[in-house]
Amino acid sequence: MTNEQLEDYMAAVRAKLEAAGKWEDVDIAALEMLRLNLDLMNQAKETIDEEGLFLLSDRGNKAAHPAVRMFKEFQGKAVEIMKDYGLTALSRKKLDRGDPPKEEPSPLEEFLKNANR
Repeated sequence: MTNEQLEDYMAAVRAKLEAAGKWEDVDIAALEMLRLNLDLMNQAKETIDEEGLFLLSDRGNKAAHPAVRMFKEFQGKAVEIMKDYGLTALSRKKLDRGDPPKEEPSPLEEFLKNANR
């Protein structure tokens, strides 16, 4: 994902949250953490693409590139934030399933309930 694509994605996320009435100004920090983790994840991926999944030690042994671990870490943190904000298919379903609003009893229902006491 390019920087431009990342900025477009973040703008789309904010617009979606605003349209759903789920945006509050306090969300700015969380979405900045999401943007940062996605950016760092992209940087780790670029490093892996350039240098490969493995490095050779001074003894000639293959070892996993440290960027692989970093990629996984940044990806995991980004997914956690995405789940919190309903930005994955499953988390959207969970957020949409909220309990239906509880209806207040009508004055007639209240009267009948109290009359039976």
